[in-house]
Amino acid sequence: MDASSGSGSSPSTTQPHTSSPSKTPIIHEEVVDIGGKREKVADVWSHAKKIIKRNDKNEVIVVVAVCNYCKTEAPTHSRTHGNNGIDGHVKKCKKNPHNAVKSGSSQPILTQSSMDNALTPHIFNQNKLEEKVVAFVVKDEMSFRVVEGAGFVKMMKEAQPQFKIPNRKKVTSLVRELYAVKASKIKSVIGDQRFKKVFGRMTENVQFVEYFEEVDGLEKKKRVGPPMKKDWEKAQVFVDFLKRFHDTTLQLSATKKTTSPLIWEEIVAMRIVIDETILDTTNPSLQEVAKRMESKFKKYWGNLEKVNKLIFLGHILDPRYKLQMIGIHLGDMKLDASKIQSFVDSLKNCLMELYHAYKGNSPLDDINGIDDGDIDKDLMEMYKNDPIKLNYHLKMAQVRKTQKQAEITNEVDKYFSDPFVKWSSSFDILEWWKGNTTAFPVISKIAKDIFSIPSSTVASENAFSLGRRVVDPFRTSLHPKMVEALVCTSDWLRGEEISLYKEPTEDEFNFYKDCEEVVTSK
Repeated sequence: MDASSGSGSSPSTTQPHTSSPSKTPIIHEEVVDIGGKREKVADVWSHAKKIIKRNDKNEVIVVVAVCNYCKTEAPTHSRTHGNNGIDGHVKKCKKNPHNAVKSGSSQPILTQSSMDNALTPHIFNQNKLEEKVVAFVVKDEMSFRVVEGAGFVKMMKEAQPQFKIPNRKKVTSLVRELYAVKASKIKSVIGDQRFKKVFGRMTENVQFVEYFEEVDGLEKKKRVGPPMKKDWEKAQVFVDFLKRFHDTTLQLSATKKTTSPLIWEEIVAMRIVIDETILDTTNPSLQEVAKRMESKFKKYWGNLEKVNKLIFLGHILDPRYKLQMIGIHLGDMKLDASKIQSFVDSLKNCLMELYHAYKGNSPLDDINGIDDGDIDKDLMEMYKNDPIKLNYHLKMAQVRKTQKQAEITNEVDKYFSDPFVKWSSSFDILEWWKGNTTAFPVISKIAKDIFSIPSSTVASENAFSLGRRVVDPFRTSLHPKMVEALVCTSDWLRGEEISLYKEPTEDEFNFYKDCEEVVTSK
């Protein structure tokens, strides 16, 4: 039985209808539920509903189908019209959103405004939707690879099948483009000056101090807005303090040179800046920032025994420093002379252990027997019936083993006893070790492997949490230029609309952490 005929269907609602253009007054309108458990329902009834109109005598006047989108009526009696009328209308209905998807981006669909819920026409635009995706990544602090996630892809295919989802490389490029657009707007506000990085901007745009003071004077009242001279001075102090960390990030994020020999040196430099700032009482706010940074610094670098030894080995394999510079660094950290000597000796022993591992011989193996290769087989055959002479030859092989062990130790000692290489800005540590492979064949292999270790081993992506101002532990830090683009663009985008988000305080974070530990412990 055809589902369109309404046979076997039951009325679901009854509504009075008093105003009708028909000659016979319509008293009742019944919406018919199309289809039963065993009936195949036509697709058109997903976009329309069937209504039976009756008079006061309960006689059927007309059977119509009403479009769900524009409320247009079409005759649909099973014997005289069938589904053709409403089916043709639904396929051409301008308000049917499914037609907009099928017909291309030129067909508008109706959407609700976020402000007043009014229906407004909407046309799909690839570029605009890409901008929304970029805003989502920046404002919600998502990683660039989120656009390649299976869940995100399925969601976008369901929401807008026409949308060609950009990959993470394109998202990275779009973030830079959005940052440039927003930055140009700031540039037009502050004047025709070159938009520079935060550390260069402070010294090159000094004229803005006088400009803002003039603006503030014209207002003749205190207001929130242009920074005053003392604000610029405070900003300059913070910039000078953060410059050390900015330079360190640039050094360790380099990709075209080895960074392993630089890690320990940069750690020491950051430690000195933090300590000096804590002792400076002229700026209490900056002093408080330095104290918090010190607690984080000690957490990761405070205990030398827990620091990865490869960081120190990368430093001592620099022929300009060797073990001497580390001793000076530890002395500035107020360590006892005995502790310094003990730690330096442990580093030398660590290098010795690596040496034995690379050489293929351990200290225990060197005294546990004799390698047959050290004894001439012809000699063994010659003295097989003369045990006395054979015994002397075995003793001679043992002496050679002992001398070989001494040679192993001497190569490490030779490196530390050789003169220091003169410091030069053009010094290339990789070229130096390449040229001294003959003098230090084993240590040069160790240096090659250690120097190949990058300071950062995770793919570049959005690693910063703007809520707690800390680096995500599962990601690496970004290049400073990308950090600036993400942080500034996020701030500018948030400023364009009212945000009800309130950043949690440190106490609230600790409370949440305690709650999470209680839940996970159960």
